[in-house]
Order: sequence, then structure tokens, then C-alpha cells
Amino acid sequence: MDNPQRFKNLRSQIQSYPRQSGNYYFDFKQRTNVTAEDDVAQLFAQLDLVTISSEDWIEYEASKEVAKNWLKNALIGGSEIGHTKNTIEPTKAEDFAQNFFLLFDSNAKYYTNQLKNKNDETLSNAFDHFGNRDHVYSYGVAIVDNKNIGIIWIVESD
Repeated sequence: MDNPQRFKNLRSQIQSYPRQSGNYYFDFKQRTNVTAEDDVAQLFAQLDLVTISSEDWIEYEASKEVAKNWLKNALIGGSEIGHTKNTIEPTKAEDFAQNFFLLFDSNAKYYTNQLKNKNDETLSNAFDHFGNRDHVYSYGVAIVDNKNIGIIWIVESD
């Protein structure tokens, strides 16, 4: 099975867990720009999530492990975002995150909207709204390798 088909299957599996008060945003396609940040900026604009310059995306690059954990927690939802129950069970969310990451080469770059703590530059549980306060909760991961770009992003407005 090729990666676009694997992504479609993954998207269908994740969508079988509806968000309490929000939506998933998915995409997986071939790259069209020179830099990863240009591709990420273009994809977010196309999905009408946010408009951020490609230069600003450099600050949102994360390690693979940080990005994978961020996506897992975004998929879980639950008490971290004020819900009484998880949207997706933690082990299932971890499987979904792992399967998404397997679609990309080892040289991939990972982008999240996770904020760093101001005093020590460690990562916090807070996220950047990118200036868009239309949604109470908005986070996920965009991944770019030499050939493809993909995104799993979640917004909730409850």
C-alpha cells in the first residue's frame, strides 16, 4: 500500500472518533516549495487554519519525539483541554501518531504550535493560537520530508 492510501486509511480511523466540539484537519501530499517552512505556511493557509510567514515557522520546529507526543496528546483530548473524558484512548492515540510518523522519511522536519517556557526554553503544555482566538483549543503536527508534507490538526471551540 502506498503512503497516500495509508494516510487515507489512517484519516478514516481517526475520524471514527468524533471530537466533542471541534474538527480534524488532515492533508497529505507532495511538496511544491523549496523550503519546508514554505510548504507548511502554504498548507496552513490552504486549510484556512492560520496565516503565518514561512520565516516564522522556523521557530515552531520540534524534535520527532516532542512532535509525536504533542500529536498523541492532541488526539487524546480529555482533561488537558477541559473535557471529562478522552476522545481517543491513549494507547490508540499513540498508535495513530506512530502510523502518521511512519509515512515520512528519517530526514523529516516536524512543526507544532507548542510554546516554550519563557524562563528556561523547556516545552510547556501551552500552545500558540497564532493570533487566531476563534478556537479554544487548536493543535497538532505538520511533517515535511524531501517528497511529502502532511498534517493532522485539531480545533475545538467548546
